[in-house]
Amino acid sequence: MNTDILKNSASNNREIDTDSLKIYGNCLEFKDTVIQLSNVSLVANNPIAPPQFPIWAAVAFIVGLLFLFVDTDIDIIHIVGLFLFFGGGFVACAWYLRSERDKTLKRLVIATNSGQTFFILFNQSEFLNKVIDTLKEIIAHPGHHSDIIINIKDNTIGPGGSVIDTVNEINSIGGRH
Repeated sequence: MNTDILKNSASNNREIDTDSLKIYGNCLEFKDTVIQLSNVSLVANNPIAPPQFPIWAAVAFIVGLLFLFVDTDIDIIHIVGLFLFFGGGFVACAWYLRSERDKTLKRLVIATNSGQTFFILFNQSEFLNKVIDTLKEIIAHPGHHSDIIINIKDNTIGPGGSVIDTVNEINSIGGRH
């Protein structure tokens, strides 16, 4: 699949961390965003690129280790060495934990005709494939207006409540309490 559109500037890209997606009619809603599905130009399953190892953390770790074993009467060198040693070690450890987490994550890429690109994180690639199949069916058959809730947290796809009924209910009773 041609994913050159994913090389847009960072200002047009949004990574979304959400527990659910709601589809009603021609709209896909998550958090504070609604996308008109007829304006979607690309839906893809894209692995997350692992973060680049911070070389400066390794350098700080090694320099800190060297400073700790310098034979001098100046205590500030040992203190700086201690900070560099633990700081570099902490950053390297944080990088490792993030790269291990990112190995298990997959992301749904939604690019619109206007150039906006949205990345939605998923824990299971099998469920992401089901979500892509669902979106493909909805985009391919725009006349079938169904309400669907995609629960990313629990990996389920189910029928959603009617949005119009919910709006009418709110308006008829004066809002939710």
